[in-house]
Amino acid sequence: MLLVEEALSERGARNLVRVTYGVAALEHLRSPDSVRPDLIVLDLKMPRMNGRELLRILKGDEDLQTIPVVVPTTSTAPDDVTSAYSSSRQRLRDQARQPRGFRAGRPEH
Repeated sequence: MLLVEEALSERGARNLVRVTYGVAALEHLRSPDSVRPDLIVLDLKMPRMNGRELLRILKGDEDLQTIPVVVPTTSTAPDDVTSAYSSSRQRLRDQARQPRGFRAGRPEH
């Protein structure tokens, strides 16, 4: 992850925030004092809440699900790869069923 952080910094990324475990990441993202990130770089092997669990929560959260998530990993474990893709596919299926801004029962103005 340090290489990713260094590469982003070299290319002009500002306001990089690093948290060391999933619970802290979720607390930071949900804090009203935090600036919404343009990108989340997620490590699957975090303590207290692993990256797969955090990704599932992010993609199920209406306020956070639109933030792009990149999961760099050297893992070849099928569960790691499958769970990362399935979280994203579920969100795409949900968006296809219900257009953005649509609320069943009443139009949004």
